[in-house]
Amino acid sequence: DLEGILLGATIAEQVALFAQEGEPAEVLYRLLDATVEALEAGRDRDLVARYFESWLLRTAGIFPPPVECPSCGRDFAGGAALLASGEGLVCRDCARAAHGGAPVSAAAVAFWRRIGRENIEAMAADPPSPEVLAEVASAIGRIRRHFLQHEVRSLTASPDRTASTRWPSQASSSNQAPRSRAMRSAKSVSAVAMDQKATRYARYQNGVAVLFLDPMGLMAEASAGGQKFRYVPADWV
Repeated sequence: DLEGILLGATIAEQVALFAQEGEPAEVLYRLLDATVEALEAGRDRDLVARYFESWLLRTAGIFPPPVECPSCGRDFAGGAALLASGEGLVCRDCARAAHGGAPVSAAAVAFWRRIGRENIEAMAADPPSPEVLAEVASAIGRIRRHFLQHEVRSLTASPDRTASTRWPSQASSSNQAPRSRAMRSAKSVSAVAMDQKATRYARYQNGVAVLFLDPMGLMAEASAGGQKFRYVPADWV
């Protein structure tokens, strides 16, 4: 399940980026614990990811609850706008005055308001549409990039969907020249996020279970590699 591994890596990397070194970050790790539990329970991954990302920025003080425009005090009930810089939400009139902004629907605003009073289980019982979750993902991504000044590294990784190699027919002429194959890529992403309850997430897979003895910690790793080669089929030699 490469997509699940990538999601886990993304969540772990974001916690590592926003956790303050030497600080207990109890709220942050409670959010991580609830996120892992929801994913293990089979809740919709997009919903869980958007819930986690929105609350992560909220706990960091970057993206407060969207109640009213911070510039003029107008209520966001009818929708809002994301400043072109990605700094945050304002009302659409203030966005025009600031020379640009992407419109944010009332449904997206409602999602951010709901997470302030509903947990993941309650959200999963009456989930937003995929279109709303996609809009939330886009807005949260811009706000996060504005704050970090870079994208989360694991979000740039994706499963390799390269078509399988087609090997030449044995009927090919023996005077064919050696052939080259295009670059093939390989990606690997892994993540471990744990607290004192980490052992409860241990699962056997192919008869093996991995347990970590550290009291708490967080690891995220991503790698990419590629290879280009030339070959001569054996029947041509």
